[in-house]
Amino acid sequence: KKKMATAAAEDPIDFVVCDVGLPSLPSDGKREPTKEEKKALKKEMASMKDMFDEGATMMKEANGTELKGDVICTGLPAALAGLKQLVTAEHQKASGAKENKWDFRYCPLSEFPGKTMDDLFVAYLKWSQKDKNKAAQTFNISKTLRRLDNYASWMAEHGPELFASGPLGDAMPLARVAMDGFVCLGNENVVHWWIDLGKCDFTKLPPLEMLRATVWNIHAITFIPAVQENGIVFIEDLAYCGFRELMAAFPKEMKQKTDKLFQGASAIKMRKFIFLRAPWWMNFFMKLMKAILSKKLASRMVTYGEDYEALKREVGGAQWIPAGFGPAEIGGTFTGRDLMFDKVYGDRS
Repeated sequence: KKKMATAAAEDPIDFVVCDVGLPSLPSDGKREPTKEEKKALKKEMASMKDMFDEGATMMKEANGTELKGDVICTGLPAALAGLKQLVTAEHQKASGAKENKWDFRYCPLSEFPGKTMDDLFVAYLKWSQKDKNKAAQTFNISKTLRRLDNYASWMAEHGPELFASGPLGDAMPLARVAMDGFVCLGNENVVHWWIDLGKCDFTKLPPLEMLRATVWNIHAITFIPAVQENGIVFIEDLAYCGFRELMAAFPKEMKQKTDKLFQGASAIKMRKFIFLRAPWWMNFFMKLMKAILSKKLASRMVTYGEDYEALKREVGGAQWIPAGFGPAEIGGTFTGRDLMFDKVYGDRS
């Protein structure tokens, strides 16, 4: 609270916090709010506390924690065998339950040809590694099991709703039209997920279908070898979007579900979040979030505004930026294939 108060006192647009349904919130994300709008927004400050707390907690959980007494295995074969023993033990403990989450019955492996539970377990084992573990080829299978527990719980809770209308992949044709995203291998074998918010049309994608598509995306990315080794960088052009418009596109309940899966249960290492043309409210929220996160976590969130040269330096040059991404001034020239959709950027077919 003290850190948030300090950040608020230093903020040039004053300490304004806004509720999703607040009618006075400016829809133009590029301009600063008026004095009247600031006064109205201040009254909503308390309503956002849970949002900041939850966001900070999820960021901290993104890469898991190591606990005293965790079991460490050397070598991937030994780690995989050890993890499978732990999973089997958990399955047996829950054998009397009406729904045993350790069955992984809602894991969509059949939608990814050739993938098995071993492939999923390996992805989680590699997620558990820090740089020092990679060098020593060691794996924390206790930490891995805790993350798998989160994943199994999430899928068991939401699986019935997700698969009621068929495979998750059935949502992807519509998602490709509505969501302008591109996943490609960038400089230094790091995967970049580019999101062009200004070119998205979420009105074409009902909330449940968006959730189904997001869960499919998360599984698809999990199986990309470079993601398992080096993590992923999210680069989003926010196009100065208005807060109400963005919240309308991402209903709060759906966002909470996807955040809990993505940051609290998935096997995806998040290296950095980069935002272009961030609206005033995003810059403000970022400042508050950084005030309550560790320096290491805070350093993973970067805003470049319209400094496209900084973006190029970050990713290694225009040749690593998809052609057509963001405003024309960016000048990206990458025309390779999408690792997730296996399509050329800009192809909506």
